Amino acid sequence: MDKAAPCPLSVVAARGIPAHGLLTDPARRDSIPAPGQHNKRHPVSNSRSRFIRRIYVAIAFIATGLGILGAVLPLLPTTPFLILAFWAAARGSPRFQFWLYRHRLLGPPLQAWYRHRALSVRTKCMATGLLALSWATMAATGVPSWALIVAGAFFSTIAAFLWTRKTVHYPITRKIPDNTREEHK
Repeated sequence: MDKAAPCPLSVVAARGIPAHGLLTDPARRDSIPAPGQHNKRHPVSNSRSRFIRRIYVAIAFIATGLGILGAVLPLLPTTPFLILAFWAAARGSPRFQFWLYRHRLLGPPLQAWYRHRALSVRTKCMATGLLALSWATMAATGVPSWALIVAGAFFSTIAAFLWTRKTVHYPITRKIPDNTREEHK
């Protein structure tokens, strides 16, 4: 059986950084091939068709764009779109996923979520405010009362989920040691 050369994702996984969004089994961490390599155990390379992977990559790029817009626009959240982008990139493009995770500006919210399952206070406040604004807009536009009750219960559940997560304070990024920079090229 061929043993694939270690890839940047395996090197990162060895340092305790999740190399794949849903990869939680430490025994499988080394099965992640470098972008362009194929491995029977890797979910991106063989178990999904090229068309499905392209759909995941498109979702990842669109969600990343919305996340970048959310960093600039006050009413658009950033972190949920980045988490969606990271999830989709894990299924479509490990290279893009790695780039997102290590990005100087986009990486910290992803790292906080995947390392600690934590959100910043700003993210929690913005999401809760947008939920309240959405509910108020529904109420102002004459949505039936049963729909307001259902939406209110759903929005309250989401807000409760957000506020029961740990809180993180940025920056949480770690610098890659100089001796491993050659491995990432």
